[in-house]
Amino acid sequence: MADHPIWRKIEVRMWGDKKFRALSPLPPSGQALWFFLLTGPHTGPIPGLLKSGRAAMAEELGWQQEAFDKAFQEVFSLGMAIADWQARLVWIPNAIKCNLPQSPNVITSWTIPWQLLPECQLKLEAYTGLKSAIYSLGESFLKAFEKACPKPCVAPSSNQEADSRKQEQEKSSAAVASVVDAAELVDQATGMQDACLDTKRAMPTTQPNPTQPHQTKKLRIAHAPADWIPVDAWMGFVEMRKKMRGGLTERGVSLIVKELDNLRANGYDVGEVLDQSTRNNWKDVYPLKGHNPAEEAVALIERRKEQVRAVGRPCDAQFVGSLPEFPVCPLGECDGSKWFIDRATRQPTECRCARETGAADPNQRPAVRSA
Repeated sequence: MADHPIWRKIEVRMWGDKKFRALSPLPPSGQALWFFLLTGPHTGPIPGLLKSGRAAMAEELGWQQEAFDKAFQEVFSLGMAIADWQARLVWIPNAIKCNLPQSPNVITSWTIPWQLLPECQLKLEAYTGLKSAIYSLGESFLKAFEKACPKPCVAPSSNQEADSRKQEQEKSSAAVASVVDAAELVDQATGMQDACLDTKRAMPTTQPNPTQPHQTKKLRIAHAPADWIPVDAWMGFVEMRKKMRGGLTERGVSLIVKELDNLRANGYDVGEVLDQSTRNNWKDVYPLKGHNPAEEAVALIERRKEQVRAVGRPCDAQFVGSLPEFPVCPLGECDGSKWFIDRATRQPTECRCARETGAADPNQRPAVRSA
């Protein structure tokens, strides 16, 4: 449509005028029928909606029924008009664009004509098209339309019900396929079994069909997204998130794994951290309450130093294994304090690791026991 269309007004009563009727009749054609549909005596106050049957319009034009049907097929094939001949209703979709109501009162005047239109699927389509066009006029126009032209209550036909059921089945199948594909992508990228559990619960209780490999694939044993994360603790956390409707995305899993790795580096037990979140219904992971790994490590080191001073000799392998968090000598000569007892002289000797990591602390020098 042009930005500045040029309009001409035509009176509907022209079709009944004596001089007009004396002219040679319109020959059967698509253009003649289109002109008749826009301006004919069957038109009403609601733009684009005509209540008339094909036989009545063919008789009004003086055409044979076959000629009328052929002309209407031309109009229909271009989407210019749609008809429900059983309900005797015709709709011109673009008529409302050229005949927008000038005020809400004009729409209010459509109340009775709208009620006289037969209830059918085409009327419902016309309702949607009219409402969409009027929506752009403002809230007052829309309220007037909803009051004057209520939405038709149309029950779908048997064919429409069958088509609807078929479409729903196709949508359901497509949705299931997309869920399985998405679950496989997440499972491969992060190892998370959240989607796998949903698929297993949705599967039938019968034995899986060997011709469906994707279902057999989803029956793998659950695992965590990293080897250092306990499987039971992780799956418990994932199940808790699902029940709280807070399912994990691929990005969410990577962020939680990163936070767990930071907590693990600070000395926290990953399984206890996950169990704490599961127990308290937390969607994220946090340091354990009442537990400070740094302070505990310092206390452990101090206890070991006291033990080393009491023994007065380097720690044996069993003692080192019992306290794995104590700093060890890179050369394997001292207990980490940079001092050791020379076995030959039985005197405190500074370890060679002190030359690389810093001078030994005289206060850490072990005492010598008498022979």
